[in-house]
Amino acid sequence: MQIIHAHEPIPSNLPCLFLAGPTPRAQEVCSWRPKVVALLEARGLTDDFSLVLPEFRTATINETLEHEEHYRQVQWEWSALGQANVILFWVPRDLETLPGFTTNVEFGYWAAKAPEKVVLGFPVGAPKMEYLETLAKAHSIPVSSSLGETVENALNLLLELLGQAK
Repeated sequence: MQIIHAHEPIPSNLPCLFLAGPTPRAQEVCSWRPKVVALLEARGLTDDFSLVLPEFRTATINETLEHEEHYRQVQWEWSALGQANVILFWVPRDLETLPGFTTNVEFGYWAAKAPEKVVLGFPVGAPKMEYLETLAKAHSIPVSSSLGETVENALNLLLELLGQAK
């Protein structure tokens, strides 16, 4: 598993799993993405694939990016999402710390454009998820309520797309 962070090149010769969902904008808010890395590492995967985390490798978090940096980030993410074989959306929505407004738009876009490469997960009780869940079900997108199950859904989809069903 090759971990790719924001603005790093994504190898075109490897299958790609993109971790979409809200990104912390303050130091005191923990990212959920390291938990996915740990879950994948615990599985002892031998498959060679890229795992794309749209967060910077350094721990620096800015409340808002400067206009040019924001534009570069958006362009990089759009390219990475397009290159991904599977897009895992995990939405641990907290309206104060991880509202996921951009995630709503991204999910709607990819649910309509390429539902075959999307999975959705969110914890029980996450607010304002009814619409995303309804949209997912309308497009036959797997939905789960635990991070572990969401990761499994994404891996199953990745293996299926690569012709390596479990």
